[in-house]
Amino acid sequence: TTPGSGLSWECAFTDLQQALSIAQPGDSIWVAVGTYYPTTDTLDRDATFQLIDGVVLYGGFLTGDSSLNQRDWENNETILSGDINGDGTHTGNSYTVVTGSGADSTAVLDGFKVTMGNADGLAAPPNPANSGGGIFNSGGSPSIFNSIISGNMTGLYGGGICNINNSNPILVNVEISGNAGSTGGGIYNQQSSPTLTNVEISGNDADSRGGGI
Repeated sequence: TTPGSGLSWECAFTDLQQALSIAQPGDSIWVAVGTYYPTTDTLDRDATFQLIDGVVLYGGFLTGDSSLNQRDWENNETILSGDINGDGTHTGNSYTVVTGSGADSTAVLDGFKVTMGNADGLAAPPNPANSGGGIFNSGGSPSIFNSIISGNMTGLYGGGICNINNSNPILVNVEISGNAGSTGGGIYNQQSSPTLTNVEISGNDADSRGGGI
């Protein structure tokens, strides 16, 4: 039904930002297979999915699934895309698709593909406009599980993920591939110490230092 309340599949939100806007600590958000964009405004490149303390985002569901055990994040691809203008290129895309700044480990992203971010903006670095095309963490340590960070770009630091200012995210069962940046094509770390478990880092590119990390 429309408008959705977000409390059932029958009344599901069609916009993930709606769910995030009302989410409270202790909530989990179940996201069905499909592609989701941080904004409907094709010019709002600052728009991003902000992770929230105590809120778990689960991807990989089919509409109607009633149990976490039913979700299949590998085959039911749930995509968070920065391609806000829908042209299939990186031009004009969101600077940063997902933001974990200020969040702690109870802010969870589980079962998603994060792609098509393009942090090519002009700002004093590092900044979400020019760093962390896929995920940007400044003083944030979210948990990222069962996910793919791929096909993101940045003009400066961290094509896939940028961690600065004591950001210590936890990554488990994550693929970081096909991202590009000036420094840290896959991951860029400044005064930060991520924990990586079963993480594959491959096919990333950097102009100067750290193709992978």
